[in-house]
Amino acid sequence: MAPRPCTWFQTNSCKKGVDCPYPHVVDRSFKRKTCVHFAQGKCRKVNDCTYSHAPDDIAFLRSTSGGGGTDAHGSANTEAHFRQWRYFFPPPDRIAPIRPLGPNRTKFCQEALELVDGEAGVMQEVITLLASEAGCARVKEIVEQQLTQCNTAQFTRIFDAQILPFLRTITHKNVTSSLILAPRLMTVYNITYGEDGQRAVTLFTAAAKHFQTLRLMQPGELDAADNVTAGIIETALTALDKLVEVNTESQVHGGLRLVVETLRQLFEDPLPAAAAFAYRPALKYLRRIEQRFGLGQALPDSMEQSHNVSHRAVFGLARERPGELSEDGPRHDNDHVDIRQISILPTLQEIQSPRNEYLPLADPREWHIGGLEGLLDRHFRLLREDTVGQLRDSAKFELERLHDPHVQDRKRQGARTFVYRNVAVSDLAFDSFRGMEFALSFDQPPELQNKSENQRRDWWEGSRRLGHEALVCLLSSEGSAKFFVVSPAPGMPKKDLETGKTVQPLHKSYNLWSEVERAHIVAKPVDQSEMYILLDQLTTGPAEQLSLVEFPGVLLPTFMPTLQAMQNMSETLDLPFAEVLAPVSTAANVDDEIDVGPPNYATKPGFRYDLSAVTKAGRQLFMTSARNVEEMTLELTTHSSLDFGQAQSVVSSLSRSLALIQGPPGTGKSYTGVQLIKILLHNKKAGDLGPIICVCYTNHALDQGLERLVDEGVKNVVRIGGNSKSERLAEVNLRAVVQRLDLTKTEKNDRFKLMKKLDVESKEITDLLAQMGKLGTEASLGAYLQAYYPEVHAQLFGSVDDDGWERVDYHRNGFFERWLRGAPWGYRRPRTVDNLRDVNITHMTGQERRLIRDAWVKDMHTELQNKLRTAMAAYDTLKKQLDAIRTELDLRVLRQANIIGVTTSGLARNLDLIRRTGAKVLVCEEAGEVLECHLLTALLPSVEHAILIGDHQQLRPHISNYSLSCESKNGSQYALDVSLFERLVKPQDLLAQALPFCTLSVQRRMHPQISQLVRRTLYPLLQDAPSLDRPSVVGMRHRLFWMDHEYKENEGGDATATESRTNDYEVDMVAALVKHLVHQGVYNAEDIAVITPYLGQLRKIRKKLGSTFNIVLNDRDVDELQKDGIHDSDGEATSADPSRAATVARGSLLQAIRVATVDNFQGEEAKVVVVSLVRCNSKNNPGFLKTSNRINVLLSRAKNGMYILGNGETMAQVDMWAEVMEIFKQDGCFGPRLELCCPRHEDTPLQVTTPEDFLRISPEAGCDLAYEVKAIEADMITFEPYGDIDLDTDPCIFTACQHIFTLSSLDGTMSLADHYKIDDGSGAIVGLKTSAEPFSSNELKVCPVCRGSLRNIARYGRIVRRALLDESARKLMVWANKTYTDLAENLATHEEQLLASIDTILKPNQEIMLLGSPLDQCKAVRTSKTGQRYRKVLVTRRHVEEFVKKLRKEEQPYQRVRDLVETARRKNAEAGIAEFDFASSELQPRERLQAASLLMRCDVVIFSDVIDMHDRTAAGRTKGVLKLDFTANRAACEDLVREARETHSVREAVEGQLLWARFAAMECGAFDVAREDLRQDAIARNDALNAEALDRLKLAEDVCEQFAGMEVNPTQGLADQISDVRRMLNAGVSTSEMTMVVAAMAREFLGTGHWYRCANGHPFTIGECGMPMELARCPACGSGIGGQNHQATEGVQHARDIETQFGGLRL
Repeated sequence: MAPRPCTWFQTNSCKKGVDCPYPHVVDRSFKRKTCVHFAQGKCRKVNDCTYSHAPDDIAFLRSTSGGGGTDAHGSANTEAHFRQWRYFFPPPDRIAPIRPLGPNRTKFCQEALELVDGEAGVMQEVITLLASEAGCARVKEIVEQQLTQCNTAQFTRIFDAQILPFLRTITHKNVTSSLILAPRLMTVYNITYGEDGQRAVTLFTAAAKHFQTLRLMQPGELDAADNVTAGIIETALTALDKLVEVNTESQVHGGLRLVVETLRQLFEDPLPAAAAFAYRPALKYLRRIEQRFGLGQALPDSMEQSHNVSHRAVFGLARERPGELSEDGPRHDNDHVDIRQISILPTLQEIQSPRNEYLPLADPREWHIGGLEGLLDRHFRLLREDTVGQLRDSAKFELERLHDPHVQDRKRQGARTFVYRNVAVSDLAFDSFRGMEFALSFDQPPELQNKSENQRRDWWEGSRRLGHEALVCLLSSEGSAKFFVVSPAPGMPKKDLETGKTVQPLHKSYNLWSEVERAHIVAKPVDQSEMYILLDQLTTGPAEQLSLVEFPGVLLPTFMPTLQAMQNMSETLDLPFAEVLAPVSTAANVDDEIDVGPPNYATKPGFRYDLSAVTKAGRQLFMTSARNVEEMTLELTTHSSLDFGQAQSVVSSLSRSLALIQGPPGTGKSYTGVQLIKILLHNKKAGDLGPIICVCYTNHALDQGLERLVDEGVKNVVRIGGNSKSERLAEVNLRAVVQRLDLTKTEKNDRFKLMKKLDVESKEITDLLAQMGKLGTEASLGAYLQAYYPEVHAQLFGSVDDDGWERVDYHRNGFFERWLRGAPWGYRRPRTVDNLRDVNITHMTGQERRLIRDAWVKDMHTELQNKLRTAMAAYDTLKKQLDAIRTELDLRVLRQANIIGVTTSGLARNLDLIRRTGAKVLVCEEAGEVLECHLLTALLPSVEHAILIGDHQQLRPHISNYSLSCESKNGSQYALDVSLFERLVKPQDLLAQALPFCTLSVQRRMHPQISQLVRRTLYPLLQDAPSLDRPSVVGMRHRLFWMDHEYKENEGGDATATESRTNDYEVDMVAALVKHLVHQGVYNAEDIAVITPYLGQLRKIRKKLGSTFNIVLNDRDVDELQKDGIHDSDGEATSADPSRAATVARGSLLQAIRVATVDNFQGEEAKVVVVSLVRCNSKNNPGFLKTSNRINVLLSRAKNGMYILGNGETMAQVDMWAEVMEIFKQDGCFGPRLELCCPRHEDTPLQVTTPEDFLRISPEAGCDLAYEVKAIEADMITFEPYGDIDLDTDPCIFTACQHIFTLSSLDGTMSLADHYKIDDGSGAIVGLKTSAEPFSSNELKVCPVCRGSLRNIARYGRIVRRALLDESARKLMVWANKTYTDLAENLATHEEQLLASIDTILKPNQEIMLLGSPLDQCKAVRTSKTGQRYRKVLVTRRHVEEFVKKLRKEEQPYQRVRDLVETARRKNAEAGIAEFDFASSELQPRERLQAASLLMRCDVVIFSDVIDMHDRTAAGRTKGVLKLDFTANRAACEDLVREARETHSVREAVEGQLLWARFAAMECGAFDVAREDLRQDAIARNDALNAEALDRLKLAEDVCEQFAGMEVNPTQGLADQISDVRRMLNAGVSTSEMTMVVAAMAREFLGTGHWYRCANGHPFTIGECGMPMELARCPACGSGIGGQNHQATEGVQHARDIETQFGGLRL
């Protein structure tokens, strides 16, 4: 996978330059963080600021800071206000005692409340100060006032002015929902509570008595609540609820119990209905407090309920209960009555257990626990069985094989798995951000034997095995099971803070393909406690055999968060609509629908819905919950674009707190949902709704839904989750939005402190792991003995022996090893370790010495493990606190969102975060496809309004375990795949009543002939939209047809897909029919879809169509194919590139055909649908197409037409299929022959029964009538039709573009006679014509009619291909000139920058060796201390080097073709293949030489500056060392001179000599003749080098003099440079005096006129009018160019080929 672009580069602040491992390219998805200082009006950097000043970003920052629309002035005032308020707190380093606030208490409390209601950063600092030592003193001062001694008036003043603002401060919704403030807030509540709780008792007792004096109702209005009183009581009860929550001992405090009983008395009398809304929040907190104290109407005993309703008057089978309730006792150590005690992943005992797990039935009377707790228990156990249960069964099979390798290979139960044998723990690493990771190795699969490394890599990446986050289980023959998750490679390597070195992750050393015999993965244990066992295996080596079991397609994030959420919910039982979701008693009349009331927010007095968001022209229309639904529906239908069914659904949904909308296919479920959301957003402020949660089961459905909202103009949409494939939603992803936020001061301080602590703990863990790796070595034992047994240490490692002699060790083994082996083994029984600890070590036998050594090692191991556990616990705590800061940022964004889009599993993963948003509305699309357990976790405690949109008559939720589904005979008693939507609409148990729901009734998708298939079978009230008019299917006689056949399905299913079915006849027929439809030329991409029920058939259809069309697969189908291990039959897996994972492309990409399984095509549609039913067998078994839900989806996807291929007799066994076939037969659309239709001859009968019939009857997507071909005009001279041509005398050629030409006319068009010798008599080709530029052409020959390509006609192959070759060569030349100019300009710019900064740059002492090849020299520059100075020019040099490589002779078009031809001639010497000759000028010699010269100039610029930096370093011992050897550089200059002379390139020849002399001058200038150690031969060599350089300058100067005075001088500008270099050589001056003239090269190719070639083939341009008006000289070789009076001089040719095709080319 390509690395992501450099983040620092996006802000122009990357300092690594060429050494940066990340690409320096613009990242379109990068979003700059917002400038906080600019938002406050204080940014001084203006345009140089690397943060965003965009108005939208500034507005977003202010909105997410907690202060609403606070402007810069208001923000500054808030900060000033806070600075004044914090003076109430004494400084931490105070000496005097804290002075009480006294009369300032009121100001202190009221200003605190004002501040927490402002910006997020200030709010955090306020609570942080309150939790400090000084803040705790202020809290105590407030709550410890003598409140009991105050009279009523005094207490009222104190409470209103001090106590109430303080309580509102610590119960503010932004404060209580903050994760980062949770520990600080707990401190404040603990201080409020006091040591014995007396402080809280005094405060809340006084408050409760005060509340009894307040009016609950408004004076004079018996049914209206006093909102001020309601707010006061709610604040106090909120504070008391939080205080009881954080102090568990308070729940048994007698004083607080009396307080609660006093508060209960406030609401003993029932409140009027109008006042209930105001006091509902207070009552909610009071009920929670009562539950904690065990007061009032506690929850009914669930066990008692269960027993009351489970007695039945019918015979019932006895069922085993869970855990301790089972008559035989628990099944294993993970079998519990309470689901909160169940480990989500299976334990070893559970894997080995022979007993079946307890699975609750759908009937609640059979549950072991009733009510809401029983509902959660049922769905937890069933979902766990559906996911984890299959892993358990698969692991059990492999565990049995490990115990007994000879066990028979019976059919494996459970999920599909891949097993890897001979596993070993190879390595481990710890990272402060990633935690502990292990490298596991195992044998390469048999498929990879004798494969190369690249082949192994392709296989692993293509198979998608052991991919990121894959779940695996490590099993041992000794009986252990550990689950791991494969770790993804880190995006950016971390650096060690102490050493500064990059810490290489394990992924750098271990992968799946590098080794021939062994593969490696890096994985993390799911249960961190198991890492200590792995550490033992790593240090001691495994004594047992290990296997690794992979469960493809099973990812922990898809089920674990949901299961964990249900465990948490079973503890709090805080679920809205509990009385509807889990009734505890049977209704009086179960046939009546439940009366669902309006949402709580809608009962607020005076609240009404404003519907103008969906009315025409924004017409005002209001609705209250008491309004008659039918009347409101008619009014909304009249004034909006909604039909009656949609309007009724909208009105009913707004009137019910739990609303259900059924949307049959094509009726606009999504549109209705969008209109509902627009209304709710329009009323968001009035109802204080907070963000609306939009939930979908799949990422695809979520993306579609959010895109519709964006299209409707909805703002502030946020998507949670990183699996979106929508580019339009990239910028509203939560992670992308959060990047634009800055941390508050509190968050920055906390993160800084936590990061420092995390680094300390990480280093400690790393050190402990290093010590564990050295466990048992002599050094580790010595350190241990010195610490715990110093006497022993002195005996073993001391420098003096017992007799006082100094020890001298001449042995290879140390003292300890010699001591260990220095005594006889001993024949008596050794003493125990405890006894040996007190024995002199010299008196032990050899056996005892090893015993005590092992005991020491064991003690060391135990000590290290204990230390490691402590360090890991501290590390985990710090990581959670760091995660809390990230969550705090997320929460600030979500609070400002209008829409929060999330999948069901994503919601479960982020449950704690989303709960803190306080969202009141939840909308779920495709609710009929969502498992009930997923929707239960989505129902947040704050939700007051839930809208479920779906269709229970379409697909049910997808589950993995067929035995738990309704389709299974045994599974119907569990019915896990019955959604909550279906259960509420069609309840199956006696305790539940059906909920009212609305059904959309007008469909706008299907032609009426298609819609009747579902209307007459499932939806009798379904109507077609009046304006529904679909065109007929082009190329087909009927728009609807069932082709009945008797070709049997393949026996035994598909070998590569478990339980999958295929039918080869249908595969071929589908391919033929699709090809026929596509060739009609009227259907665009994705207009045609192929649907089949089986993955095996999907694979075969994909492969068949893949050779012709671009196949678009549904994402879920791709996942299932990979999960089932389905690859192409040739063994190559599909592409591993994630960006192409959903597309398999082959051949022509003119059309995109969608291929999908029925189960993954719900919600999709296509103009034409082709269905392959597959099943055709002697048993007439229809498979899982027997369910009406799946049949419904299959029949309702087509808009214009649908064609079904299948055996009618097999499908007729299903009642619904029988009805459908009857409809087909009544319309005359059923039979064994499929009728086609020729668009040009509609009356021609065309019938097909086999795939071959399409080729025979409809070869070109129409009929095969021959007279059409005969009428085509074939002769371009006489205009004769093809039918009149005498083919014997003038044969015809049929082109690939389907045109016909006579041979004579097309030969004339192709100018065949200009290139070949043709016999005048016979007209046959007898040889090639010779020319200076054979087969060159100014234009590419194409079809005279349509300009299509003729390159596939062998007769004209050489002509067409040579023209293509000429075109490529000309394009290369123009590109080379443009690239050279740009690079030369860049080099000139870099040189100017180096010269300008030479005096200011720091010049450190260093050793620089410019030796060897130019690449070695550049590497030395890059790695030097001043290497950062040259990063830009080195980048340019690398670009020049790449430019040179592209212009090499071997890489140019003509040479490459010639090499190929010569190879063919040598291999086939007898074939007489003609040579491929071309002019040498075609190899772009001048461009190649210019590029080589520019590369050398780059080196001159760089090396001269390096030398200059060295020369300017202060003299003395700090000057450093500089060594030069430019031999290799001068050799390259000699090659340049030689090739320039051969190609008459005068300027390049002079430049070569000049560059040679320059390299010599730099080397000679750095030569120190004063060195004392200098040898005479070195001095002689330096003198010779200087002399040769002067000779070469003389040669160059002679050439310059030849052209001096000419108007066009190819050596212009070089004479001055020659003089400069000669002065360097003669005077011996340093290179700092050398002036470069590189910029002149950049101006060389800036001509503005036309292109010409001189006599030597050098291209040049002429300005002005572009025609030659005067004589001149070629700038490259000096030959005559130009002309007079618009006539070119002799030898000059107009290069129209360059000018016409590439004159304006911009590259």
